[in-house]
Amino acid sequence: MTDALFTLTGTTPAAPSTAVVGAPAVFATYIDAPESLDICASLIGATGGTLDLFLQTSPDGGATWFDYGHYAQLAAGAAAFRNRVGVSRFQQALTPVVVGVNLTPLLAAATFVGGPFNDRMRLVAVAGAGTTAGAVITIQLRPMGTNGVSNARA
Repeated sequence: MTDALFTLTGTTPAAPSTAVVGAPAVFATYIDAPESLDICASLIGATGGTLDLFLQTSPDGGATWFDYGHYAQLAAGAAAFRNRVGVSRFQQALTPVVVGVNLTPLLAAATFVGGPFNDRMRLVAVAGAGTTAGAVITIQLRPMGTNGVSNARA
């Protein structure tokens, strides 16, 4: 069995704006409904302004996107670091959470919704006032099956 690894990568906006970074990861075409995701991020601040990074998921093949995770806001020029979070379809979000839709992300900083996710995810960056150069961001998604084993098809 081969592990499935999907990478969201690209450069964040070089001026104050909101944009999709890189291409979405579409993992349902490669594996059967994953039970959980191991999400590993390599993050670094943009030049001159704050940077907010959101993971979004789509229930309708990419027509509509909803916030799933929002990393802690990065200060201008923040040093590179790694971040890791695991989420499961079986996590329960019993308290309603305000989420954004499409290119209007609203999920609170340092928050992951958890619970069900759809067959695709994408990265959205919001570059704050004063941003003069973007940052290269890489987020790896590893779908996992029963007992933490990747359930990629061989």
